[in-house]
Amino acid sequence: MKQIIFLRHAKSKWNKHFFDDFNRPLAKKGVMDAILMSNYLATLTRKIDLVLSSSSQRTKETLKHFYPGNFESITFTKSLYHADKKFIMKLLANLDSKNNVVMLVGHNPGLHEAVETLSKHKITRFPTCALALISFDNPWERIEEKESTLELFLKPSDLR
Repeated sequence: MKQIIFLRHAKSKWNKHFFDDFNRPLAKKGVMDAILMSNYLATLTRKIDLVLSSSSQRTKETLKHFYPGNFESITFTKSLYHADKKFIMKLLANLDSKNNVVMLVGHNPGLHEAVETLSKHKITRFPTCALALISFDNPWERIEEKESTLELFLKPSDLR
């Protein structure tokens, strides 16, 4: 069985006078939400084989607050910044078969659309720092051939 944890970056600052979009840091609420979601993820006791993350400042800062013992490997890539659903699906289809649990950290709307496509569930909102856990039985290269299961969709507000 393969599993994907989709994580949207935590809430960031919107001061356009000091930051361009790519370099926006987390807001205080974002830091608190990242810690909250990290603590929950740690209770799932899943070993994450690979983390693929946008290299934006807010995704890096989000991951900084996550339990590092869960991660075998982290790859930051600018290609996940503004990645659309098609790119995300292709990225997942090309993963090495040795990776059973993968975490993808990125941005909307691509992340939201990829989760809806894989899970066949309409998700009204995919807010900052929300996570979705999807499982499926196919190998990565056949990720779109069979329906996947949305095991969990969790928002920080669900834990407060």
